[in-house]
Amino acid sequence: MYTYYLLDHEYMENEEDLTGAFGHLLVYNPGSEEVELKGTIFFEDHEPAAFTHLAPPRMTSESNYRDWPVEPDVRFALMVESERPVICQSTVGWNNAKNNYRPGAPTKIEPEVRECAKSYMAIDRLATDWYLVDNVIIDTERMWVRESEWVVLLNPGDQPARAAMSLQWGQGDEHQEEEHQVDVPARRIKCVYMDDFAPHRFYGVHITSDQPVAVHKLRAVYWTDRPVLMAFWSVPGVPGPLA
Repeated sequence: MYTYYLLDHEYMENEEDLTGAFGHLLVYNPGSEEVELKGTIFFEDHEPAAFTHLAPPRMTSESNYRDWPVEPDVRFALMVESERPVICQSTVGWNNAKNNYRPGAPTKIEPEVRECAKSYMAIDRLATDWYLVDNVIIDTERMWVRESEWVVLLNPGDQPARAAMSLQWGQGDEHQEEEHQVDVPARRIKCVYMDDFAPHRFYGVHITSDQPVAVHKLRAVYWTDRPVLMAFWSVPGVPGPLA
């Protein structure tokens, strides 16, 4: 059995400002036979849900939030299981038209319709050792952008996980390290808002866990003078041990 983890998914429809977000699962099946995939959706605060997807041979197929048992205003992760090797990728989009892509769709917070999108490859194994490289918080009046970050941990197992998140920055006499404990319940995801304690400079993150987990990093970039998303990206963590 082959297993793939895609931690950065969101389904959102905001009635107040007409913003929206949704995701797609893309599966390339390079084999000569159709493959039935078993999908599991992990949430922050309730038990997982399930879906299936048929991946035709020698092509890329797509599944999205309309095919999954999810409600608006939820963040979640996917686990995809396959009896044959496939390649899984997720694409997630934000827009200012409440997920309405028809011509003439209404907007509220900006004069014209607009979207931002991010895409990432699946993680193919769990680990108790993880690394995140490109990390920085920006929140200053001296710049016209503001950047916020989250770390997402998925614990698909039946035992709760306790993770130690070590933040490391500076060199020489200025080197500093801070450790923060993160508890991830069984069969849940945990989204950690890094702005609450991360330094406002580049820093590295090393995460160790007493249970196998998957780790993913998110960053959102905003204009400082209005609460509108400018860009965002999504990067799977690097599992250890390092060779």
